[in-house]
Amino acid sequence: MMKQISKIEVLTSIVMGLLFLVGASWAGDVRTARVEAQIARERLAKEAQAEKAEALDEAKKIQAEIFADKARLKQAVAEMEVTSQGLAKETEAVEKHIAELDVQNKELAKEVAVAEADVKELLGFIRSNAKDLDALLLQSPQSALGLDPRIEGIRELSQGQGYPSMDDLSLMVELLVSEIVHSGQVRREQIPIVTREGITREAQVMTMGNFSAMASLDGDADFLLYSEPSQSFFQLSKPSPARMRAQLADYMAGKTQAVPVDVSRGAALRQFAHRLDYKEQIKSGGLIVWPILFIAVLACLLVIERLIFLLRVRTNVDVLMEKVVTLARQNKWDACMQACTQKGNRPVPLVLAAGLSCRGRCRADMENILGEAILRQIPRLERFLPTLGMLAAIAPLLGLLGTVTGMINTFHVITVAGTGDPRLMSGGISEALVTTMLGLAVAIPVTVAHVLLSRMVERNVGQMEEKSMALVNELCSEPACDVPVEKAA
Repeated sequence: MMKQISKIEVLTSIVMGLLFLVGASWAGDVRTARVEAQIARERLAKEAQAEKAEALDEAKKIQAEIFADKARLKQAVAEMEVTSQGLAKETEAVEKHIAELDVQNKELAKEVAVAEADVKELLGFIRSNAKDLDALLLQSPQSALGLDPRIEGIRELSQGQGYPSMDDLSLMVELLVSEIVHSGQVRREQIPIVTREGITREAQVMTMGNFSAMASLDGDADFLLYSEPSQSFFQLSKPSPARMRAQLADYMAGKTQAVPVDVSRGAALRQFAHRLDYKEQIKSGGLIVWPILFIAVLACLLVIERLIFLLRVRTNVDVLMEKVVTLARQNKWDACMQACTQKGNRPVPLVLAAGLSCRGRCRADMENILGEAILRQIPRLERFLPTLGMLAAIAPLLGLLGTVTGMINTFHVITVAGTGDPRLMSGGISEALVTTMLGLAVAIPVTVAHVLLSRMVERNVGQMEEKSMALVNELCSEPACDVPVEKAA
């Protein structure tokens, strides 16, 4: 309807415009124009009426369709309400189910978190054990005899690369069991070793579990040390003692079942490299060592000389005295003198011979003659003993002097270089300790030898006094010359 009115208005406007234009062109024929305009208006009015009727019909149709659509929409709305109610129930059920699922999800999340924690803990435990196994195999001397190439996978696992599989776990168990078995065995292999000259050579290597390893090279057997970075054996920088190397050679040759083993896995063997022989110790003692050594040599010579002398002049005095007394009772004085003189320059026979030579004199004279004979023999017996005592006293004093000079050198080094490097002070400290040690090492045995030799001399002097008095008592049955006891004593 409104559409038709709009068309009429448009047409009216067009007509009015045309009339205006026509009126402008033909201003004189106004009447004709009005008639034509009236006709046009009537015609347009008819057309408008027709269009209005048509529009009304169309509007009725549209209204009918709208009513029909409204009924359908009401029915659809009713159906949608029913559907909505059903969906609401379903939604409520779904929400309830979702809530239940949320609860289950939280419970499962907790279980998953616990499982993940267990897995992480287990994974960390496996990787830690893989790392420990890798370190164990690298530290084991058995690696020098041949390392399983599959250890690379275990090494990658220990570094956090990859995820462990059952094959990896089985391999770890296999490698660990193999290491345990080999660590309890004595193995012998031909493998390259590094000599003390730094040359790699093939040698017969025998391992005693994981404790010690030895090698025979050019007929010389010696201990080996294991190097973790290179996973190989190398000889000691200094040979071990000859007796120990001989035991190793006998064991490797199958001649003995006893063998020295370093249970410290190389710590004790490394001490051989820092061990000083006697020449090095003497050199580290400085100049004071040489006088101490001279005293030691001189004391040894004197002790040997005195010992040989005292052993040579030793006599079985009881047998000799019994023989002399027997012959004296038979008045066989020449035989008595011969029994004493045939013993040579031994002290007791010489004293007895001096007593027999004055047998006709009084008791006091005989005692004086025998005492003189004893005093004549004492210097022979005590020869060099005071010198030994003096040497025993000088040796520790020289050691103390070396200690003082060594400490002076040490303090001088501290003054110049400070205390940052202890190795700079080791020279003076070594000099102080070595001289003290050598001084005591010389003084103690010299003192002991001096005491023992003095006891031997005292025993000889005692034997001379005893047998001389026995001879006097035998030759003089009664006191002679009426000498007072105190004066005679």
